[in-house]
Amino acid sequence: MTKEPQLYAAVLAGGKGERFWPLSRRSYPKQFLSVFGDKPMLEETLARIGKLVPPERTLILTGDHLVDLVKQTAPEVPVENVLGEPVSKNTAPAIGLGALALDVKEPGCVMAVLPADHIISDSESFLKDLRKAAKVALEEHRLVTFGIRPTRPETEFGYLRIGAPLADFEGVFESAGFREKPNLKQAGQLLAAGDYLWNSGIFVWSTTAILEAFELHLPSLKRGLEEVRPLMGGASQDEAVVDFYNSAQKISIDYGVMEKASNVAVVEASFDWDDVGSWLAMERLEEEDSMGNVVRGSTASLNTQNSIVVCEEGLVATLGVSDLLVVRTNDVTLVCRKDRVNEVGKLVEEIKNREDLEEFL
Repeated sequence: MTKEPQLYAAVLAGGKGERFWPLSRRSYPKQFLSVFGDKPMLEETLARIGKLVPPERTLILTGDHLVDLVKQTAPEVPVENVLGEPVSKNTAPAIGLGALALDVKEPGCVMAVLPADHIISDSESFLKDLRKAAKVALEEHRLVTFGIRPTRPETEFGYLRIGAPLADFEGVFESAGFREKPNLKQAGQLLAAGDYLWNSGIFVWSTTAILEAFELHLPSLKRGLEEVRPLMGGASQDEAVVDFYNSAQKISIDYGVMEKASNVAVVEASFDWDDVGSWLAMERLEEEDSMGNVVRGSTASLNTQNSIVVCEEGLVATLGVSDLLVVRTNDVTLVCRKDRVNEVGKLVEEIKNREDLEEFL
């Protein structure tokens, strides 16, 4: 067994958080909000990995328009370690750029890929699992992902299936495939099967392994990255990154690489986890009142049950309603049925088509 590898991190902080609208906005998306704690979720993520990965080995990828906000939120991270994406092309191009940047700094290093908007309260178990994943990645030349043991039939998350145990590594398995977000009936079947885990979207691999995977499964994207390589860290870096994104395929790392790769390993996480994908996360992460409501801010209710009510300014009062989501900010009020919460992103898309509503995005 080799010694524990020195770990690097690429934190993905470019998400739009549209399903958390209207609290999450284009210029201030949810990873910068203190939604479920005292600190912004990006700051919580950096603090969580800080015992294992210092700021100088941490890379943050975000939208160009959010670079200054990242620097304000994470001043400990060197400014050259904050990379802006000129346009969003899903996770594969961002992860590819992060892997390239780290490979230029330290060829073949082991890197963790961490979304900035996850909730993990058990930091010690998380770091223990991260160390295990880093050893698997280095010693077995694996693309390692984390799976979360499901506790309910969940339709908000994707799933992955675990195969045979990986020798010499407790709680680590071969991957037996990925599943997209299921409907409720399918989610119940996956839960009952016992060999499906939630797909966390957290990864660990060597830069060598993931760049080889791009070469095999996304060759055009890999060619684009190699055109950027000699310009990383130089005066032409920003221009090269723009050219790369202009030509890069818009595709997720799961669909583009993980579902096709033959060297994927799954660590069954020992830590608690939530990806805070929509407003329904409040029901999982905050206490309900005697009527099954989750409330925040100045609210008053009568004969209201099983609802989520958030008030950032003024007062929200509800009477005789149930199973609703109500969110009030300083300039927007959202009201929808809870069973339609996952469609908030579609509503945002409709608003984008209205020039007179641009200011509310």
